Amino acid sequence: MSREDLHFRLRIPPDLKNKIEAAATASHRSMTAEIVARLESTFGHPEAATTSIGASLLAVVDALSDRDIVMLQFATKRLRDRRKKAAHLMDTEKVEKSKPK
Repeated sequence: MSREDLHFRLRIPPDLKNKIEAAATASHRSMTAEIVARLESTFGHPEAATTSIGASLLAVVDALSDRDIVMLQFATKRLRDRRKKAAHLMDTEKVEKSKPK
C-alpha cells in the first residue's frame, strides 16, 4: 500500500474483523492488504461468479424437471390404469344387467 492511497474508515462487526485478521495472518498480509485483495478479486472476474450461479441454477432446474417428468409419467400411468379398471367394471356391470334373472 502506498501513502498515496486513499484512507477510508469502515465500521465492521467484531466477528468479521476477527475473520479478516485470521485470513491476513494466514496469507502473510496486513489487514488492509487482505481487504483490498478480497475486494479486487470480486471485481476481477464477475462473469465467473455469474457463470457459476447460472450453472447451479440450471442444475436445479434440470433436477426439478427430471423429477417432474417422472412424477407426470407416474401420474399418467395411474390414470390409464384407473380408466382401464373403470372400463372393465362398467363392462362387467353391463354383462350382469343383461343376464336374465
